[in-house]
Amino acid sequence: MGSGHNIIMPIARTKMTIYDEVYDLDAFQKFNMINYQGPHPEKLYAKIRELAARIFMVPEHYFQEYDYNWGRNESSEKFKVSWFLTMNFDTHTFIRVEVDFSGKSKEGYGNAKIKIYPNFQTQYPQDTMWQQSMIYNILLVLWHRVFYASVRDKYLREARNLMDKFMDEIKKYSEELKINGT
Repeated sequence: MGSGHNIIMPIARTKMTIYDEVYDLDAFQKFNMINYQGPHPEKLYAKIRELAARIFMVPEHYFQEYDYNWGRNESSEKFKVSWFLTMNFDTHTFIRVEVDFSGKSKEGYGNAKIKIYPNFQTQYPQDTMWQQSMIYNILLVLWHRVFYASVRDKYLREARNLMDKFMDEIKKYSEELKINGT
């Protein structure tokens, strides 16, 4: 090392993650899917994104599409789109909402299936030697249990409220679309 060369060590981005389900899984299996049959199911796609942006208070560029297949011909459409959004509560805690939207439409009538998967996470960085040390982790667990656990519980309740509102708004729009077709 005496030759005057600086050695730069890469730092891997590692995190300690606390993961929670927003809802009890058994109860949520019945709740997280919406089946729509009626006029213009393709209109649900834009409306769901609009509702998500408004309810979770995130701009559209926070949405990440990871699967997009939309086929059209003269009289029909077939679609399958998957995306997620992330809403930060603070520097450690966020909710990630994944949406799978699929269906088909022929001559203005068809069906769509909407599946929504929320998860709630708190992440603590573990990048430096200090953050990976036993002392740091003991202090972090102590801090989390004494100070942050109640804040995190409040965020989890807020996440549930936002998800309830999101699901209710999608169902409400689905019913309006069935009646009005617009």
